[in-house]
Amino acid sequence: MAETILIVDDSIIVAKMLERQLNKNNYLSRVAYDGFEALKLLEQEEVDLILLDHMMPGMDGMETFKKIKERFSNPPPVIMATAFGNLNLAIAFMKAGGADFIQKPIEGDILKIKIQQCLERYQLQTQLQEEKLRRKVAESSNQSKTEFLTNMTHELQTPVHGIMSFGKLGLKKSLGVQPEKLYFYFEKIFNCGERLSRLLNEILELSKMEAGTKHYFFRNIPFSEIIKQILDGYQERIKQSSMQIYFKRAAFDDKIYCDPSLIGQVLQRVLTNALAYSPEGSIIRITLTDAQEHLRATVQDEGVGIPPDELESIFEKFTQSSRTKTGAGGVGLGLSLCRKILSIHQGKIWAENNTERGCRFHFQLPKKIE
Repeated sequence: MAETILIVDDSIIVAKMLERQLNKNNYLSRVAYDGFEALKLLEQEEVDLILLDHMMPGMDGMETFKKIKERFSNPPPVIMATAFGNLNLAIAFMKAGGADFIQKPIEGDILKIKIQQCLERYQLQTQLQEEKLRRKVAESSNQSKTEFLTNMTHELQTPVHGIMSFGKLGLKKSLGVQPEKLYFYFEKIFNCGERLSRLLNEILELSKMEAGTKHYFFRNIPFSEIIKQILDGYQERIKQSSMQIYFKRAAFDDKIYCDPSLIGQVLQRVLTNALAYSPEGSIIRITLTDAQEHLRATVQDEGVGIPPDELESIFEKFTQSSRTKTGAGGVGLGLSLCRKILSIHQGKIWAENNTERGCRFHFQLPKKIE
C-alpha cells in the first residue's frame, strides 16, 4: 500500500508542485496550508511522513513541529523544508527530533531519496521498539511464571511437609502418647490438608472460569444478605481477637442479580486479607452504597496499605503486594480470581489507600445484568 505524505506549506504553488512530485513517485498526499490545519488533519487521519515548511504565518514550522510532538505520542517522521534555512535551524530541528532537513527549491531526485531514507529509518525504529516491547513483555511474563512456580512450590510444600511431619510423629507416638497430644497432631494434619485443598480449589476455580467450563447459578438476592452470611462465618475468629467488623444493613433496596456463592467468595477473600494485614485492635468497616445503576460494597481496613504503583497490579495473576509478601502468603491468585468473578457479573473491583493508614477495596455490581 502506498505511503501517505502530509504537505504543510502556505504556498499553493509550492504545495501543488510537491503533490505532483509525490504522485509521480507513487505516494499519496494530503495538503495543509498552515500549522493549525496540519494539527487538525493529523487528529483525523494517519500519515506516514510530514513535509513541513518552516516560514509560515501564524505558527512557523518549528512551533508546528513542537505541537505535533506534544500532541501525538507516536508522530510520523518530519522533514523540514525552507528557502531561508541555515545551519543553526537545521541543528535545532534535528536535536528536537526532526527526521531530516531539505533546502528549497526542492529537487525531485533529492526529495525522493530523503523520503525513502526517512521512511526506512522510521520503519526500522518502529520494528526495534516493537521487538524491545515484545522482549519486555516476555521477560515480565517469564518473571511472573518463575515467581508463580517458586511460590507454588513453597505453598504446596508447606502443607505437605506439615502433613508428613505430624503424620510421622503421630505414627511414632500413637501407642504411648496422651490423647491431647494425639489430638494436636491430627489437628495440625487437618489444617495442613485444608490449606492444600484451598490452594488447589483456587487454581481449579480460576482455570474453569478462563476455560468457560464453570457453571453459574444467578438469582436475585439482597446484597446485605450475602454480606451477613459471610460475616457469620467470621464470628468465632473475631471473638478470639481484639479486632472488630462494622456493618450496617442498607436502608435502600439492595437486591442484585448474581451468583451469591461467587460474590460471597469475593467478599470473603477481601475480608480475609483485611483481617490478615490489620493490627490487633483495629476496625474493619463494610459499607454498601447505591450508585444509581450499580451497588457498591466497600471494605475498609486499618492495615499496611498498598504502594500506589501496585494498586492495579495486585489484581494480576501470580502477583502480590510487596507489603504483604510473607512466607504464609498465597501465590497471588485470590484478587485475580475476584476480578474475574466481577467481570463475569459485568462489575469491577479496585483498591484505594486511606488518607491515614490502611486501604479500601471497592467492588461494584450492576443491579441488572444485560
